[in-house]
Amino acid sequence: CAGFAADSFVGPINSFIISLFLCGVSALAIWPFASSIGVLSAFSVVNGIGCGSFFSLFPTCLGAVFGPENTMGVLPIMWASWFFGFFFVVHRLDLRIPLTTQGTPIASRLYALAARPEVSEYRPAAYYAGATSVVGIVFMLALRFRRESRVFAKV
Repeated sequence: CAGFAADSFVGPINSFIISLFLCGVSALAIWPFASSIGVLSAFSVVNGIGCGSFFSLFPTCLGAVFGPENTMGVLPIMWASWFFGFFFVVHRLDLRIPLTTQGTPIASRLYALAARPEVSEYRPAAYYAGATSVVGIVFMLALRFRRESRVFAKV
């Protein structure tokens, strides 16, 4: 659906912004409050749509920004830049707390720093994930409005 919307209705950059918005909303407004299976299911659906759209629209959005002829040259460079988000290691503040092995190193460290083994221990990782999506939205909106200043334009 995201690819169809990008091609037919709103354009690749606008669709990409919508996917980032769904990722951010799910991480900031749903995931921290997922204390029941229903709320967790809602998070899974919204986040799945947002993140699935993000990964499927990424090459299309790059093609719209850099031109189709440059997409395959720019795509590996952009994928390599994801290194910082996936593998950046957070300094261990307390060596007595074991570093868990779930998820990325940043999320693992945030989980390990939580004092209680409850749902609340996932909130710092949720806020981190949501904040990175919001930062991405800001950059994409700046790029979008540099290309076209009209609000309701297919970009």
